[in-house]
Amino acid sequence: LVALDLAEEAHEGNTTPERRSTFRVRYVANINPGDELTYGGVRYAITGIREMGRRRLLEITAEAKP
Repeated sequence: LVALDLAEEAHEGNTTPERRSTFRVRYVANINPGDELTYGGVRYAITGIREMGRRRLLEITAEAKP
């Protein structure tokens, strides 16, 4: 698991910053949006998955859960 981008954004009308992150992992067939992962003691909800190479890597976008 490699964290590529850890970003915080404050949205209009929202006082809590949203933490979006991008991770790269070895290919796993059964990861889906809506699943969760934990990195650095923080739980993340997976929002998107992109396959990189033929069953080589996955790029996962996720949002930190409160």
